[in-house]
Amino acid sequence: MVLGNSHLFMNRSNKLAVIASHIQESRFLYPGKNGRLGDFFGDPGNLPEFNPSGSKDGKYELLTSANEVIVEEIKDLMTKSDIKGQHTETLLAGSLAKALCYIHRMNKEIKDNQEMKSRILVIKAAEDSALQYMNFMNVIFAAQKQNILIDACVLDSDSGLLQQT
Repeated sequence: MVLGNSHLFMNRSNKLAVIASHIQESRFLYPGKNGRLGDFFGDPGNLPEFNPSGSKDGKYELLTSANEVIVEEIKDLMTKSDIKGQHTETLLAGSLAKALCYIHRMNKEIKDNQEMKSRILVIKAAEDSALQYMNFMNVIFAAQKQNILIDACVLDSDSGLLQQT
């Protein structure tokens, strides 16, 4: 969340999307179900108790609300999951495809004189899934074709799939 907050705070035009890849689904954590996708600095009028100065307790309120949305979505995802046995493979290829679709949609919404530099950060704590190899490689090739960088932070053992990116 610190990395996302830093990214959003660096430039007013920066956008952020956080997607969770779980064993049963991949889901947007931020923006949440009620927010406009990536419109962090959008119309603040619809935010509850909007404070135009941006701070009431020393924290930037929009960053705090983004963090709260992410935490609530993670809690919701974890409470609805039904994990049986040792099945720990996540739907990483689907999450990356969802990220590419989001980037494509954001590229269509920008003005002609603007350029968007997109990047995907994968934080991975699960094992690789051999069943996802073809889907994963298709997503990687699509990202390369669109000049989208994919960074990876692998928390578990080495990931052969992510090393190929």
